[in-house]
Amino acid sequence: MILAVALPLITTATAMSFQPVTYPVTAVLGSRLYVYGGLTDMSSPTSYTAQFATLSLMDDFDTDDIPWEFLPSELPTGLAPGASSRDQRRFIVGGN
Repeated sequence: MILAVALPLITTATAMSFQPVTYPVTAVLGSRLYVYGGLTDMSSPTSYTAQFATLSLMDDFDTDDIPWEFLPSELPTGLAPGASSRDQRRFIVGGN
């Protein structure tokens, strides 16, 4: 499943370095949603971010206070950095 929407990755309650993003790469693996990268400024096609967050889909949560967990990210950033495979069993990272 790939979504191309603007997603705030954290809330002010859990703020690290809040950056709303557009065109992140998303994948659902098991019971977790993973969100990686995206653009921080639509008018600048090189405004990539390496934000990498995960969310448990097992528990209910308040959409005004989403309990994102941040993961370390040392992956290079780029436009369209990845996608899930057609059978939804693999997550492929790449990009330009």
